[in-house]
Amino acid sequence: EVGFTPPASDGASTITRYTVTATPGGASCTATPPATSCVFTGLTPGVSYTFVAVATNGVGNSVPSATSPPVTPQMVNDPA
Repeated sequence: EVGFTPPASDGASTITRYTVTATPGGASCTATPPATSCVFTGLTPGVSYTFVAVATNGVGNSVPSATSPPVTPQMVNDPA
């Protein structure tokens, strides 16, 4: 799960969607406000990823956020 902070201004149009993109690979997830996080599936354990978020409203897409610090997903044991 990747969290983000909404922009200070919505550009005079309500934000309708956030898209977060992972590098490398370009995988993305979307969130609908008021959500401020989304869940990635399919990221490779042990690979270092960075993320950027873009807000979308009736005016269009925002400038991408600053790139996140690197995050490396780990293998999760399924207790089932």
